[in-house]
Amino acid sequence: MFDYELSFTLFNGNGSFRILCDKIEITLQNATSGKDLEIVQDCVAKIYEHVPLPEIGSTLVSANAHSVFSTSEELNKFLSQYSNPAKQILAGGVISYVRCSNWQEDVRMTIDKSLVYPTGLFLTWSTTCRGTRISRETIGLIEKVFEEAVTKYDLSFDKNS
Repeated sequence: MFDYELSFTLFNGNGSFRILCDKIEITLQNATSGKDLEIVQDCVAKIYEHVPLPEIGSTLVSANAHSVFSTSEELNKFLSQYSNPAKQILAGGVISYVRCSNWQEDVRMTIDKSLVYPTGLFLTWSTTCRGTRISRETIGLIEKVFEEAVTKYDLSFDKNS
């Protein structure tokens, strides 16, 4: 069969799944706790375990989160590292590629001022998983890799809040 597509949503639209002839797209949003991550792991792993997919060369894994500082002063101090008042750059952010232990691929990380939370940062991570189907263990490892990446900027966040 050529040029086919199977699409469906779950979790009141917070999970969308598209299986196409040449790729699979899985988008899960609004996961806010460790329990939510377990649901994500189960969904992704079960698709790879039970759906007959073509050979997979690589998988792009992306995640995002907000991290909130206690005060505006703390946020401004962090963002001031990336400012240049002489050029009227009041605050900046980060686009970087970092290496993490126990992961062979680069992790693309962005850190930017949150548009949602006045004292928050918006964090995004992306990496590639080459030549394998995603398993629960792989997702757990990627979670640890993303946590390690954010610590390189002296940041941390409580996944349970």
